Amino acid sequence: MLLLHKFINSNSSKTMMKFKKLCVLSLLAFGVMSFAQAQNSKKDYEPYPYMFVGVQGGLQDTFNPEFNNWKTFTPTASLSFGGYFNKFLGARLHFNGIWDKSGAMYLNGQEDGHFNYNYLTTNGDVLVNLCTLFGKKDVYPVNLIYIIGVGANYAWNNDEAVDLASGTPAANIPYADQDHRWAFNGRMGLALDIPVHKNISLNLE
Repeated sequence: MLLLHKFINSNSSKTMMKFKKLCVLSLLAFGVMSFAQAQNSKKDYEPYPYMFVGVQGGLQDTFNPEFNNWKTFTPTASLSFGGYFNKFLGARLHFNGIWDKSGAMYLNGQEDGHFNYNYLTTNGDVLVNLCTLFGKKDVYPVNLIYIIGVGANYAWNNDEAVDLASGTPAANIPYADQDHRWAFNGRMGLALDIPVHKNISLNLE
């Protein structure tokens, strides 16, 4: 132990120099590897294509001059599944429902009647990101999305309208004699898509 101690003391300066060189070389090598990995990961990263799931909620109203629209506000919810094929073109399957309220004015104009029913709207939509379509970047803090699609509506649980129409034959309620009804729809509009996290965005449409 004494001989070893003397050997280390006599070679301490050389040993420290070698140790410092080894540390510097190790740090340089680690830095080069980290830089190369960062460059590779940045090079390999592709923001498109990707899939998404969307959840929406809010209030809706049926605007009609024949009855009091303030009494027909109802909650609405939507669920969608889709994806973007490239930086500007995508598609989705969109579901919306499930409560709604409407009304009808009696022919004498003295009062109006309101009724509740349930519905489900399904749509297949094409999504076009106008910002990335006409812009030069792949990612923007706010995106303007053009939406166009077709779908089908199904309404049921229309008992209140049926009862209202049967009790007052003069009531102007189209299809009030049908407890359920199918219809088709087409739609076109714009939406704002605001990324708030790398995996979450706020959608207003």
